[in-house]
Formats: sequence, structure tokens, C-alpha cells
Amino acid sequence: MHSNRLRHLLVAMLAVFALGAVTSASALAAETHAEWLFNGAKLGVGVKKTVTKAEGGPYKLEATGLPTVECGKQKIEGTENFIEGISLSKTKLVFSECKIPGSPKCTVPNIKTSELHNVIIHFDSVWIIIYFPWPSTKEKSKFTGEEFATIKIEGAECAVANTLKVTGSVVVEPSANKLKEEVASRTLTSTTKTIETENPSTKVVEKAGELKLGTKEAKLTGVSTVEVESGKKWGAE
Repeated sequence: MHSNRLRHLLVAMLAVFALGAVTSASALAAETHAEWLFNGAKLGVGVKKTVTKAEGGPYKLEATGLPTVECGKQKIEGTENFIEGISLSKTKLVFSECKIPGSPKCTVPNIKTSELHNVIIHFDSVWIIIYFPWPSTKEKSKFTGEEFATIKIEGAECAVANTLKVTGSVVVEPSANKLKEEVASRTLTSTTKTIETENPSTKVVEKAGELKLGTKEAKLTGVSTVEVESGKKWGAE
């Protein structure tokens, strides 16, 4: 009798493991990495097109127990901003006209991000873009823990003066979730979503969209408009 019970228990455990494997496989199968489209064709590995505009605002960074940072404008920084081949891009951003609401004695200098890369995926019937830091000094970079930017809050009479690191990654949604529809100008909205997907740097599944300000969980919200090669049509599929 004990032997039969043991057999039944083993069969039940195997069934649970099998169901878990099927569920996992289904989740991965629902997720597709994309390729950039430019003027009606896929870019292909190693082919680059310059991002000539990526600007917007206002943006807001919030974290429980820490001062909220608001920035009126955002734009790209420097000349090395591009989309490349299969789902990757490289960009650096600068946020300006920043302030701490309700703290007029505090000032916030322009905030410059680290070098950011991205991966585009199709998940749960929508396209999303994950922006994450990939410093040029590193061969690989994780979605979590890497420095996204540093924020300085200054002022001799500022009660919340501090220097805080922003780490992690941001999930961005394109306008109307229609990346395949090529357009000259596209709106990208920063969201508070998190998702598990393969990191193109580490080749392992990691959670993206988790952002921290210092040690506190944070969220970045705002909207930008992006153009490639001075208004030529682009998208992804």
C-alpha cells in the first residue's frame, strides 16, 4: 500500500513539474525579439542608422521617502546615437530644467545618463522597448544594478541636498504599439512596467523595468519623440 501511495505521489509531482515546464515554455514562446526596419527593409546585423532626434518632457522621477525630481526637457547627448541591426541601439540622454517641487532653495544640474542600449520585444500582444545602461568599459551589462544616471541636489540652504545614483532599466512603449508601421517620428512613453526577458548582453533571462534611486524603488515617467536619419521612416518587426 505504501508503495502504491509513493508511486501516486511521484506521478503527481512529475505532472506538476511537466505543467511548470509547459507554462515556462509558453511564456518564452510568446516573447519575440525584434529587428529594426528602415525605409521598408530590415537593417541587418552591423548596419547602423543615426538617431537625429530624441527629445521630450516633462519627466518625473519618484521614490518613496526621497524628494521627487522633475525635469522640463530631455534630449540626446553627443553624436553616438544610433539604431543597429537586430533590436539594439545606443544613446545617451540629458535631462534639463530640473527641480525639486516645493523646494525653491534646491537646484538640480542637468542629469546625464550613462550609455544606454535597448532590446525590443513583442510580449503579451504589445511591443515594448527596454532601455538599460551598458557602459563602454564593460563587456556585459545587467538590467538591474548598473548606473543609469547620477542626480545631484544642491544648495547651501537646501534641506534635501544629496547625490543619488539611479540604477536599473526602464520599459518604454511606442505610440499605439505599432512599431511595424514605419513612421518618420514616433512617440515613446516611459512606463512603470516590469518584464522578464533575455538580456542581449548576458544572454540570460532577467527582470527589466526595475529602477532604483539610491536604495529605494523608483519610477520614471515621461514622453519623448524620436526620429532617425532626419525624418526617414523607421520601425521594427
